[in-house]
Amino acid sequence: MKRIQIRETKSYKGPDMKWTEEYTGEIVLEAGTELFHASDGEIKAFAPKTTCFARDMLQSGEIYRLVVKKAIVAQSFASSEIRIDLDRFQNSVEIYHIGELVETTSFVDEKQYGFQRSEIFQGREVYRKVEKVFYAN
Repeated sequence: MKRIQIRETKSYKGPDMKWTEEYTGEIVLEAGTELFHASDGEIKAFAPKTTCFARDMLQSGEIYRLVVKKAIVAQSFASSEIRIDLDRFQNSVEIYHIGELVETTSFVDEKQYGFQRSEIFQGREVYRKVEKVFYAN
């Protein structure tokens, strides 16, 4: 996994839609907590601003894993989103690019496609090839 920096970037213009989810309060995320972020494209660096994460990888795309190193305060929303102020907490978290998530509906033949089974993650077998992550349901 490649570590992704939190820094100003000229390429990120911010979200292209208004956030409308219902705010449910502040929560404390303890050290060791892992959250995920999905993106349509690869992110070279996360901007130091409030960013959405989730406890599970719910959608396909480029997937990033945030690991809390020191306890932080985050905002919780009814949609299961957790928003973290990456400017305030950039020294308390680390973000890693996991790869591209592609949901499959059938078993992946790792010998045929050259994949190697590398782990069981969230109850599904994970297959890796290059920097891509593929799941067999």
